[in-house]
Amino acid sequence: MLSFQGSSFRSNALKNVVPHFLKQYYWIYDYGDRQSLLGIYHNQACFSLSIPVSPEDPPSRLWQYFKDSKDMKKFNDQYLRYQLLRHTNLEITSTLCMLPQTQHDFNSLLVDLWVHTESMLCFSVHGVFKEGESV
Repeated sequence: MLSFQGSSFRSNALKNVVPHFLKQYYWIYDYGDRQSLLGIYHNQACFSLSIPVSPEDPPSRLWQYFKDSKDMKKFNDQYLRYQLLRHTNLEITSTLCMLPQTQHDFNSLLVDLWVHTESMLCFSVHGVFKEGESV
């Protein structure tokens, strides 16, 4: 079982469920067909990607992330914020499929659980990954 140091969980049950889910998710994301992630997203889901790298940093393959990266705190225009999000499970998985191959470091993952109900979990994941060879 994965251990997420510093992660915020409100119950022991969620402390086991979320790491199990993330291990399966990132296994598919890193090594499988990302299109198969379509079914885990609700059709009305929203997705935002942000990376803590500046475009002024030395050139790298990270440029592929900048067109989809958002720092929502910088956008005051509500319409623009809405347009920068990916909506629907199809838009989300299409965006994920266009990103370079990766390998995530499970030991670096920090998870914060924001909201949970009987049928929904809302959490954020921060961590480190390295890019693999493009397919």
